[in-house]
Amino acid sequence: MITLLRRRPLVRNTLLNLAGQVAPLIVSVLTIPKVFRGLGAERFGLLALILVVAGYFSIFDLGLGRATTRLVAETIGKREYHRLPPIAWTASITQLGFGILAGIILATLTPVLVARFLNISADRLAEARSSFYILALSIPFVLLASALRSLLEAAQRFDLVNVIAIPFSIVSALIPLAGVSLGWALPAMVGGLVALRAMNTAAYYWLCLGLFPSLRGAPRFEARELRPLIAFGGWVTVSSVVAPIFLYADRFLIGALVSVSAVSYYTVFSDVITRLWILPMSLSMTLFPAFSGMGPTRLDDVAHYFARAQKFLFMLVGPSVLVLLVLADYILRLWMGDTFAARSLTVFQTLAFGAIVGCLAPVSGMLIQSFDRPDIVAKLYVFLHLPLTLVLGWYLIAELGIVGAALTAALRTILDSVILFWAAAKLLDPAGTRTTDRLLRAGGAVIAIVALFGVALAAAGRMTVTPGPILVSGGLVSLWAWYRVVNGLNRHMHPTRQTTDAAQAGEA
Repeated sequence: MITLLRRRPLVRNTLLNLAGQVAPLIVSVLTIPKVFRGLGAERFGLLALILVVAGYFSIFDLGLGRATTRLVAETIGKREYHRLPPIAWTASITQLGFGILAGIILATLTPVLVARFLNISADRLAEARSSFYILALSIPFVLLASALRSLLEAAQRFDLVNVIAIPFSIVSALIPLAGVSLGWALPAMVGGLVALRAMNTAAYYWLCLGLFPSLRGAPRFEARELRPLIAFGGWVTVSSVVAPIFLYADRFLIGALVSVSAVSYYTVFSDVITRLWILPMSLSMTLFPAFSGMGPTRLDDVAHYFARAQKFLFMLVGPSVLVLLVLADYILRLWMGDTFAARSLTVFQTLAFGAIVGCLAPVSGMLIQSFDRPDIVAKLYVFLHLPLTLVLGWYLIAELGIVGAALTAALRTILDSVILFWAAAKLLDPAGTRTTDRLLRAGGAVIAIVALFGVALAAAGRMTVTPGPILVSGGLVSLWAWYRVVNGLNRHMHPTRQTTDAAQAGEA
């Protein structure tokens, strides 16, 4: 089985994953204003929708990426190296086949999607169709790259993963800027992104051959290796299918109920707020192999890492987002201009508030899946998030426009975090002892503290007085409260650790 990560590799891998997501974010923040001005609201909104569709068709991964990481990591831990080539090739061939199928489906649906579901002006229809047709070519590369990257992650070689991911992500963010500067049409920009995806896949394949020399033989597809992949990936597939719907449905609802131009004013800040989750996601990606290897047989160790991870996230993400709530108007005017800021300030603040509590979700969800309970996440998505987004989102967007979309997204994010945190607590303490009660009380206290200071600081942003003193005092109190609450949680979850520490202190 996979051994528990030691502290240094854990921190190193988390920082590598974080760098892999921060670098393209910085480039995007710097380039989006010029790209928006160069394309205009409608074409920028169309480009945003094209990228959304590209992300949605990654559902054809069918959970095999994460399943591959889990199975290969366990195989390496057991030193069953003879199983690596059939597992790797079976996963890769399956992903490639699904990618080709997804590309065909996208190309087939393109005329209907463009003509009937998107409110696009007549002079942009041909450009939109061509862009979606070209985009369909990228899907096989995306899914094959996912399989190859999973092999590197299973070996916990996040350095190799990010030596490819970082430069390719940066170039991907620069392609629209280059297109605007060179006067490219949207199909040319999408074509550049497709070519980049192909090179990205080739680079991952080259690294996999270097790390796993046994893959240099002839490809081998074995059905018996596909079964455990599908078994684990089944519920992950449900989550993968449903998640993009409720994550991106707001864009399409805005495009249908308001206008494609309005998508621009929502998408820019929705994507920025989503990027605030890069730290929780980076940490959860690093913890997944360790959690999977330890499993329910080592609850104390899992609980230790879970508590430390959540404390770390609260201490960093919470105060950062609270500052954004207060300085949102100034930041938006400096970044995107007065007109854009006036239309999107409330959207930005609403989404940011939801993100404060949202930092709980990634690590909680990853722990749940590592305990072989991906059904919990899938059922939450199907029976709560999906109807909430489609029904409530439709109503609020029709009534409030892009502000209604932001309210729906914030509510969904908060519910997601609270429920997943509760489910993780139950898995860590299946007997229902006082540890669970303390865990839930601590989580509730943290959420209440976040809500209190979020509202207070957001209100401070509307005052005529300088918000600096309020920011400092509120931030200090928040830090103190989070440290007390979550550090107390850590102690309550590990009474044996306290006893050991006391004994060691006595011996000293």
